Amino acid sequence: MTFLSVVIPVYNVRDYLVRCIDSVIAECDNITYEVLLVDDGSTDGSGRLCDEIAERLSHVMVLHKSNGGLSDARNYGVAHAVGEYVFYLDSDDYLVKGGLRAEMEAAKELGSDVVCGDFYYNYSDHVTLFNDQPYQTFTVEGGEEALRLLIEGKYYQNFAWGKLIRRELAQKYLFPKGRLFEDTYWFHHILHSARKVTVVNAPVVYYEQRDGSISFQYKLKSLDILDGYAERLGFLLTYYPVLADSHKRLMAQTCIDHAWMICRYLKNNEKKTATARLRCVIADCDLQENVQLNSIQKRKLRIIVKSMLLYKWYYVLERIKKKLCL
Repeated sequence: MTFLSVVIPVYNVRDYLVRCIDSVIAECDNITYEVLLVDDGSTDGSGRLCDEIAERLSHVMVLHKSNGGLSDARNYGVAHAVGEYVFYLDSDDYLVKGGLRAEMEAAKELGSDVVCGDFYYNYSDHVTLFNDQPYQTFTVEGGEEALRLLIEGKYYQNFAWGKLIRRELAQKYLFPKGRLFEDTYWFHHILHSARKVTVVNAPVVYYEQRDGSISFQYKLKSLDILDGYAERLGFLLTYYPVLADSHKRLMAQTCIDHAWMICRYLKNNEKKTATARLRCVIADCDLQENVQLNSIQKRKLRIIVKSMLLYKWYYVLERIKKKLCL
């Protein structure tokens, strides 16, 4: 039986693709595996490059489809997966030597349904480790304990990539098509259904931070993350109400962060729509009533609800004050 299916969505990443695939091949020399390259209607020759790579490497399969976005490409790829575990990887990222191997060893030894690891933010001139505090590999039960760690955000986050996921779970829970931050709608379902979740003490992925990527383009649809968090809140209130306030605290800080992004990056004709959307989430989810918020967070939410222009100046003055105190 095939142990691992690596699903790699491909869209206009010709300059990064070989590096990505080479890093996967280097990790999989002692297992049965397949690499599924999902060409999502690339227009830069990435699709042809996928075919050329597949001709040379027997473990690589290419799936061509019309452009449907990242979620659609992942869903299409996982539908064709046959491995015991699925591993998502974005085609402009690549693997840290030994990281995926550490996850696979943990999966074999412990039989966990989900295995997560650390990762690097990979900038043009330096790398930064996501969790730079030392820790040992550990395992928790799925459900409440695993979801608490997700909300805390210290050991793993929503990112689809970089995790081993048992295929049955990966094929059961798909990504919402047409959404940004699609994994905020997804990962809590995986953890809810998992029996065991393991976190290995090894970085697994170099997460590329490049100009022009989705991560660097703030737009109106960037607020999709708030809809994902709101959906997760409803899920937690149904199944794990004890975690709701902690998640509301995360939502409140996310709203505060996005308020500045709206002021800074959106055009005037988009700001009104974005502000209304932001305030709707704050009101509908009762974020201001959360006892876990500190006084500064409460003050910022009040200002955001009252006036975004006032919040913009509050933010600027706060930055100036911090610089003067340095």
